[in-house]
Amino acid sequence: MRRDAATEVWTINGVEHSRPDLMFRITDWVAEGNSLKMFCDQPGAPSVGTIYKWFKNYPEFERDFRASEEAGAHIMADKALLEVLHTNEREDVPIVKLKYDALTRRAAQMSQKFQDKQVFRQEEDVKSVSDDELKRRRDELMARVKEELRSEGWQEPAKEITVQAEEEKNEE
Repeated sequence: MRRDAATEVWTINGVEHSRPDLMFRITDWVAEGNSLKMFCDQPGAPSVGTIYKWFKNYPEFERDFRASEEAGAHIMADKALLEVLHTNEREDVPIVKLKYDALTRRAAQMSQKFQDKQVFRQEEDVKSVSDDELKRRRDELMARVKEELRSEGWQEPAKEITVQAEEEKNEE
């Protein structure tokens, strides 16, 4: 049992908060789509372990927190959609896809409502892409990463190591 779980007054960033006020602030913070860990990383804030101890001691707080997570998941999903809708440049598509995937995965972690949709979308995406297309995407991604590294001063080794998937080795 954490000793600080029974603390009634917390000073975060120089501002004093009662435990009930802090519980409200935490649920509000999470409902805005922020992570609990980010809240707990503030100077003077309770740890994640303390928050989980409060869940056990104050079931209504856990209920409110779970509802806040669901609201936060909707915000994450909306952010993902806005990222896609505001993409105008073709070269931005890989970055936007990465952001979309990260945001929808986070929404799925925060709310069961998004989990089935996320799993279904990933399965459909994988089913619809051929092996040749996946290899092409891999090669394109590697070329972009190398180019970005070169622009930051990286130099390729004199002899590059090539890695082949087992399937490719068996084809030869």
